[in-house]
Order: sequence, then C-alpha cells, then structure tokens
Amino acid sequence: MTDPILAARKKAIRQLERSGGKYMVAIHKFQLPIGDWSGDGHRQCDWFTIQSNKPVEEVREAHYKAVKLPLNIEEFQDDYEPPPVSKKEIQAIRDCGLNPDDYLDYYLPEKIRVKSPMAMAQLWIDLIMKADPSIELKLLPEPNMLPLYGSDSQGRSIGFVGYGLFE
Repeated sequence: MTDPILAARKKAIRQLERSGGKYMVAIHKFQLPIGDWSGDGHRQCDWFTIQSNKPVEEVREAHYKAVKLPLNIEEFQDDYEPPPVSKKEIQAIRDCGLNPDDYLDYYLPEKIRVKSPMAMAQLWIDLIMKADPSIELKLLPEPNMLPLYGSDSQGRSIGFVGYGLFE
C-alpha cells in the first residue's frame, strides 16, 4: 500500500516541475484530542499531531461528512466508561471499507476494545479520508522532548521556567 503523504509529495514535485517552480504544496498540522478534551468529565485526554494536505477548516467539514458514514465516530466509544465494541460496530467499520483488526483488541472476545488512543486517532483519520478522498492525513510521531530537568553532562541544570504562572 502506498503511503498517501508520500504519493502527495511525489505528485506535488511533478506539478512543481511542470509549473517551472510556481506550484506550492501546503502542509498543515493540527492537534487531535482523543478523550475528554474539555476536562469536564473524566479529564483523560491524549493529544495527537496530525499532518494534512488541507487546512483544518476543510478537515472539520470532512468530519461532519464522516459522522454520516456507517460508523459515526462521535457515537463510538463515547460513554464515560467504554462498553465493549459490539458486533454491529465491527461490521460498521467494515462497511466503511476499513479493517477492524487495525483498531481493535480481541484479547478478551467478550470485551473487544479499541487498542489505544492512538488506534482511535488512526480510525478517525481513516474515516476522514473516506469521507473526503482529497484529504490526506498522517499521524505524526511525538516530538522528542528537550530534557530541561535534571543535570546535563557538565553538571548544570535549568531552573524552573514560568513556575509562578500557575496557581
């Protein structure tokens, strides 16, 4: 299977070459929350960085199309405590043209669950791209964190930056 981002880049390079250098491909990045992004419930949320060939406004519009697919991502695993994934939901994933095995953990057959927040993010991405095939999304790896805490090889450490900003 061809990586959609790589395919888009190759297409952009061909267009750039044909245009004499006047064609530009926009790469957009945004954060996708999986879980309680508002913090008013269980307050558990993971954030993922998504790369897109389209601006976030167009991706939002595709989301509203995606909720009309056989699997409505807004109603899937939306309870405070997630119920096991039902056979109907597994079939809905298939009906969207996706492979449930890419997203689900079958370790306990009576309690089929989504593998992880990252798997849920990938499911959202795949549904968005089904809803609008012109959109190409990619889940980006977490960036390396600059370890500001602790001592470096020379025995130096950085103090608290902005510590007093929070109550």
